[in-house]
This record gives sequence, C-alpha cells and structure tokens, in this order.
Amino acid sequence: MKKLLSVLTVFVVLLSVFFSFEAFGDEQESIPLTRLYDSDTYYSYDSDTKTLTISGEGAMPDLANSGTASNAQPWYYFRSSGDIEKVVVGNGITVIGAYAFYYVSASEIVLPDTLTRLRSYSFAGTNGLSSFDIPQGVTNVDSYAFYGTRNISSLTIPSSVKSISNSAFESCRALSSVAFEKTNMTVSLGLKCFLNCPELTALTLPRNVRLSNYSVGYSRASAGSVNTNMTLSVFRDSPAYDYAVGNNLSFELINNMALSVGDTAQREYLSSTLEDVMTFTFTPENDGKYDLFSTGAVDVDCVLKDSEGTVIAECADISGMDLNFLVTADLAAGEEYVYSVNSVHSQGVFDVTLLPYNTALVTGKVINLKSENSVAADAAVVNAGIVCEGVSLAHTDFQGAFCAFIPLGSSACIHTPSSVDRTLVYTPDLHRKADIGTVTLLNFDYCRDGYINAKDYAVLDNGGRALWEDFNISDFSACGKITESVYN
Repeated sequence: MKKLLSVLTVFVVLLSVFFSFEAFGDEQESIPLTRLYDSDTYYSYDSDTKTLTISGEGAMPDLANSGTASNAQPWYYFRSSGDIEKVVVGNGITVIGAYAFYYVSASEIVLPDTLTRLRSYSFAGTNGLSSFDIPQGVTNVDSYAFYGTRNISSLTIPSSVKSISNSAFESCRALSSVAFEKTNMTVSLGLKCFLNCPELTALTLPRNVRLSNYSVGYSRASAGSVNTNMTLSVFRDSPAYDYAVGNNLSFELINNMALSVGDTAQREYLSSTLEDVMTFTFTPENDGKYDLFSTGAVDVDCVLKDSEGTVIAECADISGMDLNFLVTADLAAGEEYVYSVNSVHSQGVFDVTLLPYNTALVTGKVINLKSENSVAADAAVVNAGIVCEGVSLAHTDFQGAFCAFIPLGSSACIHTPSSVDRTLVYTPDLHRKADIGTVTLLNFDYCRDGYINAKDYAVLDNGGRALWEDFNISDFSACGKITESVYN
C-alpha cells in the first residue's frame, strides 16, 4: 500500500512539473531590439512588464495582418493573448504603419509628439483601450484606422488634424464623446467616418469642417438610416449647418466660439441673422495685454466683458474710414473673458483675430543643407531660437517649424550654433500674420550678412537635388512674404 502511495505521489509530482513547464512554455518570452524590416524603426518586448516598445526614427513600415507574410505583424501570434498590456512608441517615430497595432489587446498605448500620421487599420480592434487622445502634430488619420474598436468611449482630436479618412471610426459602438480641440479648426471628415456609432448622441462640429456622405449621424450607409438619437451642434454659416439641414439631421445652433492666442475665426452675417450676437470666449494662459480685431467689409462692434459680466472694453469703429473694431485690454491668466460682436445692420463675411498686444504672428520652417551639392535637406533644425532684441520668443520643433509673436515694426533672427544668425524680414497681412516660408541654413554662407537671402533658399528638382542656377527671389512668393533680398 505504501509503495502504491509512493508511486502515485511521484506521478502527481511529475504531472505538476509537466504542466508547469507547459504553462511556462505558453508565456511569451522577451524580444531584444529588432529592426522592423527595411525601416529605421525597431521593436522590442519585455515579458516582465508585458510592454511592446517601438523606437527609432521616421515612419514605421506598413504591416500585414498575418503571421507569415513578408511584412507580417511581428507580434501577430501574441497580440491578443494578454501578453501585451502596454505599448510605448518612442519620440522620433513619425508614422504608425498600417495594421501596426491591429487587435493588440493593450489597455495603454503611449504615443510621441513626433507623430504626423496614423495609417489604415493601425489601431483597429485595439479593444483594451477605453479612450484615445490623438497627439498634437498628427495631420492625417487614414481610412479604417480605428474601425470596429469596441471599447473606446472618448476621443480627442487636436487642431493639427486636417483629414480623417473614410470609415476611420466606423462601428466604434461604445464611442460616446468626440471633442475637437478648436471650434474654428479646419478638418475634413471622410465617407462613413463616424458611421454606426450608436452611443454618439451629441457632437459639436468645428466652424470649418468639411463632411462627406454619411460622415456622421447615420447607423448605415443609406438615406433612411439617420441616427435619430444624435444632435449636432453647428454654426449657422458653416458646411456642418448645410450638412445637417440637407440630411434632415437634428441640430442646434452655436453662436459662441472659443479662441486661443493666434486664432483667426471667419464668421458671416446674413439678412436673417443681423440681430444675432456672436460671442468669442478667451481664457489666457498668461497675464498680459491682448488685441481682438476684425477685418473685412462688415460693420461690426465689439464689447468685452469679464466672467461676472462687467464691461472691460469696447470698440465701434477703428476710424471713420475703417468700420472694423480693435479691442485691447489687460487680461488675467485663467480667467474667462467674453467678446460680444454685433452687426451694425451690415451683411457679409468678416474675420476676428486674437493676438498679444501689438504683435504679428510669424511662422516658418528651418532646415539645413550640408553643402551646395547636397542631395536633399540634411535635417530639420530642431530647437533653433527665434530671438528679438535679445529676447527668445520661440524655438523650432522636431520638424523645424516655429510660431512666434513678434512685435510690430521689429525684426527677429533665427539663432542656431551651426550657422550665422538669420534675420527674418517679413510683412504681416491684414491679420498681422506672415509665413516666412522654408528657411534653408547652410554650413557655409554666400554673403554672411545675417539676412535670409535668395541664395539661402534651396530649389529641389524631382530627384531631390539642390539647384542653384537662375535663382530669382520672385520664384519664392509662395514661400512667404519676403520684402527684400540683399544677395548681390
């Protein structure tokens, strides 16, 4: 009997060891840093933290929804097993490739501010996510990018997004909240973009949105399948208003628009809306003096009030010859202010622009070339300073782009250790805005005078080679309002 018990005990122990090895064998092991096909991007996997990490520079390659294709998704066989709880995409990655995280079960995905594009099906089926904030800097969300993602309930779309393609969020059945960062952002929504999102019952659409068939408000792609539970909030004089009326969708009108520093918002008074009061709210991040002014041929007045309704400033006409307004006031950080605009029995389109007092908004991009014969731009110049009278106003971002508020009547320079400082010569438009274009810094300088010269701009042929013959400053009118060239 004792011998039988001993045999049984050994058998049980052997079984337990066997199954423990089997269980251990099912666990996904760590993966060292591995190149993603022929790209400059890499992936690694840490089994202890269950974290998939993407690193490197530039665009991830498009992957296949397969474990055997030549461009197979490398984590295909453990993407939905629970082994991936977190995904981290490092700075330097600019594009999330097609099918990159298709059906990955992670409950957390960390994205960098270097992203510019989300490719098709890149996040479709990521059912562990409950919310998603598209990073600032992304300009394109491609078709089916989030198709059929079951559990995302909230979505934030930054003002950098210009295009959301066909069916990008189709059949996201838990999606109940979509927030566009700015009410005056320009963005296009593709065919069936938010089709079959039954929990999305309220949506505020930006003033400058462009919509396609069945973009929002439908359960199926047919005229008779309107989502009767949805109400759109739209501006009266907007494409979204025309879309709602033309498709018999439930809507309510917005007359209030939130502004940020540097914004320009276009509005219109019609014969039927002359009595409407249009309001613009502003909550400054910093104490200071700010200008709100109108441009156009419409006679409008403006009154500025604080959050308690006290009138702070008002303006009817800038002059007897200019019926636009300019309201200037000292404002406190964190306080909400309301600008109320009225038509003086005048119809038409007008713009309002919000800027720091007596400044122009100057934008541009800085890149670097190694030499006259450089095949293409060496790289974006990152963290170059935009300086005015010794004061740093802004720095270039990871794409070499900058946005600076420069005092009217002043010049500023681009300061970088690798090249002589470049003076920005600009002419603001009626909105006090100027695009200086693409500034190409060379490691040598034809004139070394510190100005942005005609010769400092690179013309690239179809092969990307820099061309320098027959250079003419008039060729660069599209690159910005350059007022002079001192190249001789």
